[in-house]
Amino acid sequence: MNIETQIRNIIEENMKCKYIGKIKVETEDLPGGTLRTLFMYLDTEHSPIIMGMQGTEEEFLAFITKEIRTRTLNYVSFYKTILEQADSDYE
Repeated sequence: MNIETQIRNIIEENMKCKYIGKIKVETEDLPGGTLRTLFMYLDTEHSPIIMGMQGTEEEFLAFITKEIRTRTLNYVSFYKTILEQADSDYE
């Protein structure tokens, strides 16, 4: 089972809901161990929730489980804003 599927299972077990957004895990080998970073795209590609830690895959999954349990991700909301240029004399 790949790590993204394991994270989806962690979310489903702990939050009692099915996560349907995009999940991406990036890894980078560093001298002190492997850095793993989770990107959870809820509504948009532009504002993911990011969680990361350096350690083994088992430590990373335990960290994600703890974060999912303690964060209130079911209350996260995103708003789209549009910047409108006002007419000005400053050119």
